[in-house]
Amino acid sequence: MAGKELNIKVCSPLKLSCRRTGNYSAIPYGTYTRPLWASLKNSNTTIIYGKMILDEFKKNLKTAAENGTLMTPKHDPYNLGTIYSSFRTVLSYDLADNLERFIKSGNYSVKKYENKMYPDSPNYFEITPNADSGFSIPSSGVTANSIFASTTVDKIVAISGKTSGWHIFGEDSSIINTKIKNGDLIFLENLT
Repeated sequence: MAGKELNIKVCSPLKLSCRRTGNYSAIPYGTYTRPLWASLKNSNTTIIYGKMILDEFKKNLKTAAENGTLMTPKHDPYNLGTIYSSFRTVLSYDLADNLERFIKSGNYSVKKYENKMYPDSPNYFEITPNADSGFSIPSSGVTANSIFASTTVDKIVAISGKTSGWHIFGEDSSIINTKIKNGDLIFLENLT
């Protein structure tokens, strides 16, 4: 596993309250090796705490793509014929057809935010395709009750949702900036 590792010794307060003294490990053999970022799984959600590296992020997206959950029907351009009662975004046809290749390429930058609006799935990753990636317009906006894409969207967002697991959708940079300004998104780090 890539990344820095840290050894942590854990003591059990229960054993100390049984009139025993000294350090007692709650984990056999006394130590536990863990990367500086840690992930906890709850249902389909992976909540990532601490520093994360780009390779681990790509691995999570690749796994979701292999499982068929990375692009939900709501954000699939081949599902434009389905009407939704609220605004949504759909990936571009070119990006949808080449999603796994795009993820593996690393030809993008990623910013990690904490999403205060959804505490059950607080990880919010803004993906910006590089100029030479071929995906300058990665997705489009579709107004409510419409089957036609009507606006261009310049960012891709990846989240680990509570019910949908890891998935991606398009987002306009002006909407992301408004969420930052309102305190709904807190910048944490650039993934490298």
